[in-house]
Amino acid sequence: MNPTLQIKATELASERSALATLFASVKNADGGYKPITDEIDKDITARQDKIKALEGEIKTIERIGQLELNNDEGLKALGSNGKERTLPNDGSGRKAFMVPARARVSVVKSFKGVRGGFEPEERAYRLGMWFWAINGSRKAVAACKTYGIDLITVTDDGDEIKTHTEGVPAAGGVLVPEEFSADIINLKEIYGKFRQNAGVTPMLYDTKHVPRRTGGLTATWTAEATAITESTMAWDYVDLVAKKLACLAKYSTELGEDALVDIGDTLAEDMAWAFSRAEDLAGFNGDGTATYGGITGLGPKFVALGTAANSAGIIIAPVQTAANGYGAIILDNFTSMQGRLPQYAVERDDVKWYCSRNFFYSVMLNLALKAGGVSEAEVIAGQVNPRFLGYPVVIVQVMPSVFAVSQICCYFGSLSLAALLGDRRMMTIATSAHLNFAEDLLAIRATERLDINVHDIGNNNASAALRVPGPIVALQTAAT
Repeated sequence: MNPTLQIKATELASERSALATLFASVKNADGGYKPITDEIDKDITARQDKIKALEGEIKTIERIGQLELNNDEGLKALGSNGKERTLPNDGSGRKAFMVPARARVSVVKSFKGVRGGFEPEERAYRLGMWFWAINGSRKAVAACKTYGIDLITVTDDGDEIKTHTEGVPAAGGVLVPEEFSADIINLKEIYGKFRQNAGVTPMLYDTKHVPRRTGGLTATWTAEATAITESTMAWDYVDLVAKKLACLAKYSTELGEDALVDIGDTLAEDMAWAFSRAEDLAGFNGDGTATYGGITGLGPKFVALGTAANSAGIIIAPVQTAANGYGAIILDNFTSMQGRLPQYAVERDDVKWYCSRNFFYSVMLNLALKAGGVSEAEVIAGQVNPRFLGYPVVIVQVMPSVFAVSQICCYFGSLSLAALLGDRRMMTIATSAHLNFAEDLLAIRATERLDINVHDIGNNNASAALRVPGPIVALQTAAT
């Protein structure tokens, strides 16, 4: 079943179950109705409206799904004669092709849906062809030229050179073409929770100063013919300085033309996963050292403020012991986090909880189940799209999953208001057949340039009246 359809079906089951509970609550033992208050009447009407809306959404999703299926079948039919097929005219003159039978795979994991007229398997094959072209295969270079796959070399001084001749210059790296970057960026957003939720801004240069408003205008009451008190808006800057992120992998040279779909599929997934995990580690846990590119992440930023009890944005859980660990955390801790968040942040549509999978299921979901009112349908269906106290839950696997004292284990708020991720340069690839010559292995190096700045998490002050929380708050376990 389509994941979105599954979520909507679960929501529909939950709403119908809740409505049935409401109907049961207003019935007498003889089957008649008790006096129905305005509040119950409004609740019943609201749930009926929600059910009607969900049923409409489900029908729309089913219709769109069928249209997509029909369109996919139509696209496949265009190439069913085994001959070269022409893409819809986009002005580029590009041509698609049938993936050779020997190169086909049963499942393509990293490429989803039709993009630019290409099926997932075709895009994986094209990426594999591009990979072997930058490795010096003349046949692959010729194929890239025929099928409009860009080979753009970035030299050490930053110049870009389009190459469709004898091969790719060894100096510098090769930019991943836009048609492949779109898929890799999409994968990074699936894997990378920090990039997916932080404020993302492009960087045209190595440094960028993003203006941030720190104070607004003030309105004052005044009498007739009296000078109006002047006020000014206050600004400062959030600085971003591009840093290089890189990964190195090795592949057997036996991965030739017959494995181009596999290598393209694996290459896209591995690069996206590696970079996304590194971004998450820096964004959430970075301690400012070279291990994290000099980036200080969300958790260490809170710790650096000083005494947790004096931090505006930290809620401290009850005292735990090694025996009960997270079990000492109570529902009030989470509602306190909600109460601590400023109204300007609450009113945004990107307010979410952030925690590890183990923390959500062993703490948050347990508290929700113990609170009662959970329907049979909800228990059976599980948490397809986790929510807690009315807000989405983002599972972040680089966050703590094992209890420790003085540990920040959960966040709540708007990450996009609290942190910026600056993108300086898209992914660049370079290869070498010399690094492991004796083993006949091909080395592939991927790099990108970015920076992360967690800039607003509230302040720390010994006076409670002077504490001002930021757009995201944290739950920290007690020190003992």
